Amino acid sequence: MYQLNNTESFFDTVQRTYNETKPVISQQCTKEDDVRPIGQRRYKWERIMKVDDNTYVLIDGFWGGQWQNQVNVTTAMAPILVQRRADGDYIRVRNGTKGSSWTSRYNFLMKHLPRGMRFHAKFKEGKHTIYLPQTDKVYPLPKGTFKYDYSTCVIEHDGNEALWFKQVGAAEFERAGHELEVKTTRIDLQAKRAVKPQIEEFYRWMCTMAPMLQDGWEAKKMWMDELSGSSWRFLPEELDAKMVCDIFADTTHEKRVALAGVLCIELGFRHINYAEDAKSFRSKYNRLANRLLRLHKTEMV
Repeated sequence: MYQLNNTESFFDTVQRTYNETKPVISQQCTKEDDVRPIGQRRYKWERIMKVDDNTYVLIDGFWGGQWQNQVNVTTAMAPILVQRRADGDYIRVRNGTKGSSWTSRYNFLMKHLPRGMRFHAKFKEGKHTIYLPQTDKVYPLPKGTFKYDYSTCVIEHDGNEALWFKQVGAAEFERAGHELEVKTTRIDLQAKRAVKPQIEEFYRWMCTMAPMLQDGWEAKKMWMDELSGSSWRFLPEELDAKMVCDIFADTTHEKRVALAGVLCIELGFRHINYAEDAKSFRSKYNRLANRLLRLHKTEMV
């Protein structure tokens, strides 16, 4: 996609591209599916979908079902949404969900965000931002939470972690919409001091118990079921912080062994062979405890 001139808005660019692109017709999709690729037609999973006359979404393939009963989920999770309202044009930018790497989405945002808006990623640190060069402002773009039941076609949860911007010039945008709470890398030292003795005591107890604990996928599944009722994956932010705090503080807590078992597997206790391994294990434990107890400071953007 490209702007015809310096005055064309991004909404007009998207709308024009949609109107000028013929739907792909193949064994996988019909004319009624209205699959209109953004670029090369062989990459039809990267496409424009018209929601209504005032709303279009740019899809990167994820959550991109072609059926009418999936329009809601496709619209909700689209990386880019453009909308024309009575007071102007708006663009919504959304990251992927927590717990996964969304490399295709990062590349998509790098290619298809409008002029005057850039997506930056620090892959080693896991940080993603939207940069507005006209005003030299940077906004964190956090990963979100989203759950969808394909059997009932119902969105069970949408954290709506997306950034909205209003277009105020051909290549100029300003922050709009609801604020997001974004976790920083800074630790709340006052909160950390209050729980540090419990964190230290649990670590010593866990290392004593670790050689006697089971290892492997089946053990992890059992313990995750006990901790959260879900054995799909270990996401520290999805465990109840109060429960974890109670486990750290109560030496007789019924879920104490389950938490120790999961942490030993996640942090690789079985792979400690040298002093350097033990030091690394301790550092990873401290960082994970900070996440489990939500000790990182947050800011609103």
